[in-house]
Order: sequence, then C-alpha cells, then structure tokens
Amino acid sequence: MPVRLGVIGAGGIAGEHLSSLTSVANASVVAITDLDPEACRRRQERFQIPQIAPTDEALLAIDLDAVLVCTPTFTHRDMVVQAARTGKHIFCEKPMARTLTEADRMIEACERHGVGLMIGFVRRFCPEWGAFKSLVEQGLLGRPIVWRMVYASGGPSSPWYMDRAQGAGPFLDGMVHNYDFCRYAFGEAVDVRSTMVRLKPSTTALDTGTTTLTFESGDQHVIVGSWGLPAGCHSPGIHDALGPDGVLSFHDLDNDPGEVNTSTHGYFVIRRDGNTRQVYPFRKENMFVKEMQYFVDAVERGEKPKPDGVDGRKALEIALRVLGEM
Repeated sequence: MPVRLGVIGAGGIAGEHLSSLTSVANASVVAITDLDPEACRRRQERFQIPQIAPTDEALLAIDLDAVLVCTPTFTHRDMVVQAARTGKHIFCEKPMARTLTEADRMIEACERHGVGLMIGFVRRFCPEWGAFKSLVEQGLLGRPIVWRMVYASGGPSSPWYMDRAQGAGPFLDGMVHNYDFCRYAFGEAVDVRSTMVRLKPSTTALDTGTTTLTFESGDQHVIVGSWGLPAGCHSPGIHDALGPDGVLSFHDLDNDPGEVNTSTHGYFVIRRDGNTRQVYPFRKENMFVKEMQYFVDAVERGEKPKPDGVDGRKALEIALRVLGEM
C-alpha cells in the first residue's frame, strides 16, 4: 500500500514536490490545503489530488501517514506541532523556523509523539553539490578550501521573504541551504563573521551582506550576497572553490568541453599548475525526486529521516549568528 501524504500549502515549492512525487511509485497524495482555495484547485487538477481540505485541522484529521509542510517559514512551528500531535510523520521545508525557540518546540513535539521530522535541505540530494563534496574529499584541491559564492538579485516577489520577523531575507531563507551543506561536508561551524546592510528601504529584512564561515575542518565558506536589487535585476556572480592545489569552477560555460554530453551530465573544471584544466563530469538527476523518494521510503520503513530537526536547528543557529541575532 502506498504511503498516504497530505500537503499543507499550495505555493511554488508545493508544486515542485507534487511534480516530484509523480515519479515516486510508493507514494499517494491524498489531500491538500491552503488559505487560497483557487491555488488548491489548480494543484488538484494538475496532480489529480482526491481531496481539498478546508483547513489544516481538517487535513490532519484525514487518515494519512505523513504531511509535507510547504508554508512560509514563520508558520512552520504551529504546522509541525499540530501534525506531530496527530501522529503524522513530517517533511518540513527549510528554513526550519524563524527562531531557535520555535525549532526546539518542533523537535520536542516530534520526539514526544514518536514521529519523524525531515527538513527540506534538498542540496544533500543534489548530484552537483554531492560531486563537489566528493572532489573536495578526494583532495583534488588540497585542504583547506575556501568556497566562494557571489550573487545578487531582486529576490523573491512574496513580501514575507523580506519581512525581518517572517522570512528574514537571503541570509536565512536562501543561504540556510549552504549552512546545512557546509555542516554536511566540512563539520560544525567554529567561527561566523558577517557584515549586513539593507538596500531596500521598503522592506525590513537585512537584504545584503558579506559573511565568512569557518568550519572545524579548517575550510571556509565566503558569501557575498544580496536580494536588494530592483525587481528583475541580476548581477553576474562567482561560484568557485580555492585550494592550495588549484581552483574548482562551478560554471565554465565559455569553455564548454566537447567530450561532455551536457544534456545528461554537468561538470566541474579544476585548474592547477600552469593553469592546466581538467574536467570532472557528473550525471544529472532531479534532486527533488531523490529527496521525496528518500522521505517516502523512510516513512514506509518506519525510519527517522535525515536531515532531521537537529540538523535544521544547527543550520538555523548559523543563520542567526550571521544576522547578528546571537
């Protein structure tokens, strides 16, 4: 019998997960709910979902094995606690919560009611980021490494992302993926230094900044990021990793290697002594499908999935340190 799922929230990320679940044979989406009934109807038609529940409470009253919490960050605590009380296993989108107090409440509720809690750190299932981790662990750059990311845009359109009390901007909502992945690849953070500013006077979140994270491995992650540009505006970025034995580029489109079939594979380029260039391909796979398959399999086997609430809390703690809230 397939794992019976309910979806709380019908926005963009819910659509991504619903699309992925069409490829998960041992899953069945039974119901969906959202404050916007029209959004629910669109999802129901597109994915042939049997029921639209009028409220979260109505959805949780249905005979389900697990729920996907796909709502804004500041609502996660209440959704997860309610779901745990009804004995449902939970997949909760990242960031886990807005505060550590909220995260602790979520962890405590899931432990008390014996349900699994998985946080949506999809980069752990990403072939590109997994290949990056493997190349670093093989020592191809030497150690320590400095992983650099420079990006800037106008950010998401929904206003809660840029509300300091609700979404807290890019260095929580966006970069929490990186904080978790760094913990996964490099160990715990031992030093966090940042400078934050706000470019957009119409929002309350800190939308622009620079942060340097140092991990117990000695590796560093340097982020120069912004969601403070005008809507639709983007700045050329940098994404690479520096080591004593060379530099790894995430993007090298000006020198596309003919030997790599880019319809099925991505690739990294590592440059070493004399600027010699070597290509390292990896097979493309849908990370969201892999994430959903893993979660459903864990529920089916009665196993507690990872990354869990403790992982979510630790990534959130880094974010709060970056934002100067700790």
